[in-house]
Amino acid sequence: MNIKDVAVRAGVSVSTAYKVFDTAYTTSTDIREKVLAAARDIGYIHKASYRNGSSGETKLIAHIVTESTASNGFHSFITKELMDELERYGYRLTVLYTNWSQEREKEDFEILADHKIDGIIFTPARFDKNESIERIIQNGMPVLQLFGSAYDHVDTLLFDDELGAYTAVKHLLQCGHTKIMMLSRHTSRTMDSRIKGYERAFAEAGVPLDPEMFCVLGFDESVKNMISGVIRKKEPTAIVSVSEGISLCTLKAVHELKLSIPNDISLIAYDDFPWLAAFDISAVSHPFKSVGTLGAQLIHNRVQEQYTGLTAPPSTLVLDPQLILRDSVKILR
Repeated sequence: MNIKDVAVRAGVSVSTAYKVFDTAYTTSTDIREKVLAAARDIGYIHKASYRNGSSGETKLIAHIVTESTASNGFHSFITKELMDELERYGYRLTVLYTNWSQEREKEDFEILADHKIDGIIFTPARFDKNESIERIIQNGMPVLQLFGSAYDHVDTLLFDDELGAYTAVKHLLQCGHTKIMMLSRHTSRTMDSRIKGYERAFAEAGVPLDPEMFCVLGFDESVKNMISGVIRKKEPTAIVSVSEGISLCTLKAVHELKLSIPNDISLIAYDDFPWLAAFDISAVSHPFKSVGTLGAQLIHNRVQEQYTGLTAPPSTLVLDPQLILRDSVKILR
């Protein structure tokens, strides 16, 4: 796709189409909207409009995340590490939120493709491909996807989610627990991988498992009450909570049920946030700093390819989580 294709679709001359993308020129609102709509339709990104001196870079990277960093500690830590590392390359990071909406994700990609942006780092809202996003990627926008592989032929940075769950559940089984509950907010490929890790640990231990011990709680405000309900119903001796929000709600539910950790119920939480150490809670820790270092390097390399003409095959890097043991798991045997 090139500027001529945009001009033909918009029904204007090539020079007019070019002026829409060059801030040195002024065009009518009608012409501008017509040309930008045509560019969106065919997934065209006008690289010449990204000039910043001789390099052609704007030094601006967008980070599209599924939840607000204000309400989600995981995304907050990831964003901070990316921001710090990107600054080493001279980039600034801007953040957009999709709230798990693929339609919002598509709109964000289209807006960013229309504006001066060097690259996009994003966590897929869903794992089925969106044609509009696919076109933008195929047209050459430097893209890095985190924690999911919805799109082919782009750099991808993942956690080994199966290993994380396997390690946590294996430790609980070794401590004598067999009634182990896993709590999550939603279903996803990530959760599917964690369930595989859970199942693998049980299979290796030769212990039968109860499928009702996998609980998907959704985003309802009454999550704490739902956790209290499943604890009363299933009476687990241990819980693995796979997000910060679920971990906090679990602690509140346990407190209201007048249970203690680890005497009455054991807990392993996901992501080693500072408050978990303060409460002496074991955690499945993800290497946030490595995400920042590797993520910044990957997207920077892709941006540079826009100007050097050199292209490397896409990379998929998988980072291993680590189990941090504290005093929240009771030994039953």
